[in-house]
Amino acid sequence: MIEVASVDDKDILVASYVSMLRLVAEAAPADFAVAFGAERRLAEWGIVGHAILSCGTLRRAFEIWLKFADVAGDPLRYRWEIRDDIWRVIFMPVHAHGTKLARFCAEEFASSFLRFAHETTKFDGKTAVTRFMHRANEGVDYGAFIPGDIQFSSDTNALTLPAAILDMPILSRDDELLNLLVEHLAIKRPDGGLDGAAYQLRQVLISSTENDYKLNATAAALGLSPRTLNRKLTNEGTSFTRVLGEFRNDYAKALLRETSLGPKQIAHILGFKNDQSLRRAFLQWNNVPMGAWRNAHGKISGL
Repeated sequence: MIEVASVDDKDILVASYVSMLRLVAEAAPADFAVAFGAERRLAEWGIVGHAILSCGTLRRAFEIWLKFADVAGDPLRYRWEIRDDIWRVIFMPVHAHGTKLARFCAEEFASSFLRFAHETTKFDGKTAVTRFMHRANEGVDYGAFIPGDIQFSSDTNALTLPAAILDMPILSRDDELLNLLVEHLAIKRPDGGLDGAAYQLRQVLISSTENDYKLNATAAALGLSPRTLNRKLTNEGTSFTRVLGEFRNDYAKALLRETSLGPKQIAHILGFKNDQSLRRAFLQWNNVPMGAWRNAHGKISGL
């Protein structure tokens, strides 16, 4: 096993993520990025997606999304401005312009962003203007995936939209759930801080769409070997099992408090073999059974 070492864990994470994207960009069909983005749903983004769906406005949703894009090492950098009732979002690749990777990331972001705007506010995108620095891929029907006006060979990558949509209400707004997810899950910082392995591990768990939380898979997502990840966590006074347990406990409480999901469904979401395993773990974490906790704190009682 070759261990990856770096003075900056975030650089490792970014390098691993970008390497994966580069392989996809090189091998994928010409229309894959825009088609993939147009088919995405926020629920596929794990807890981060649910937090965005719970926001009050698109402005708040975009702020949260940008925060997590930075933590995850997104290969695009973003800047936005409002002038004359126009909202302009500039998105530039971190890596060399003109590559398939830069094209892929720009097209995927534009199509998925407009898809998310429609999902949360029903904004149809007809008044949107999307500008790309690269030329259009021959044979790709961009209009089938990206609404509004699309321009190529521009001086920058940018989305231009009416500023009014920033304050359009999100249809699935849930202030209590948003506060719970953001304050107790998404921005909870272990003792190691933003640069700590425990914090980065938690971000991987939060953004994962899988429920099979294994050391090997999460270490790979961080660009580390399991041995290196374990060593870093030990140096921070914690462990993979402890971070995973804290994450599952927080997530279980969120689901118990804010949904009507039963123990079998919650156990599946959290990657437990069955609901009895979840019940035992919850009792160990909180010294109170799941049913009693939901009766005391949840909107839906009875388990």
